[in-house]
Amino acid sequence: TAEHNFSPSNFLCRFKREHFLRARSCLEKTEPLTFLKCDHGCHDESVKKVEKQQRFAPGKVFRENEVSSYERELDLLCTFQACYRQCENIVVKESCEQREAELALTLISQYVTWHASGIYDWHILSDSVEKFPTSCQQLVLPLDNDPIVKILNSVS
Repeated sequence: TAEHNFSPSNFLCRFKREHFLRARSCLEKTEPLTFLKCDHGCHDESVKKVEKQQRFAPGKVFRENEVSSYERELDLLCTFQACYRQCENIVVKESCEQREAELALTLISQYVTWHASGIYDWHILSDSVEKFPTSCQQLVLPLDNDPIVKILNSVS
């Protein structure tokens, strides 16, 4: 079942539940504004990187001979996530009290980084680290000093 598989979502729901509950009011308050302010602009910024190249439908399963297309889609995703996280940072800091904002932004950052780390792990296991997009590499930088993250990193 899903709860027995590690994923960024399970990272939040199981390992960071208390953190999420403390950050929740700030996240609820800022989500609509963040979406309106950040989604379109970050989408446009990300698409500029691949607009002259063929795009694929969401959910496409890539075959081995389509790895370069897969990497291009990953680059688009990571570029979007980095932009969105930066934009969201501004909205959250303007909308929430400092402590609430710090909790929310730390949680979001850990989630995005953990997702990118999972993709990086796949590249390591598939012996294709050299193809891991630079935009994704920038998201994988050291997570932080969170004790739960340290434990999970030592196991993986």
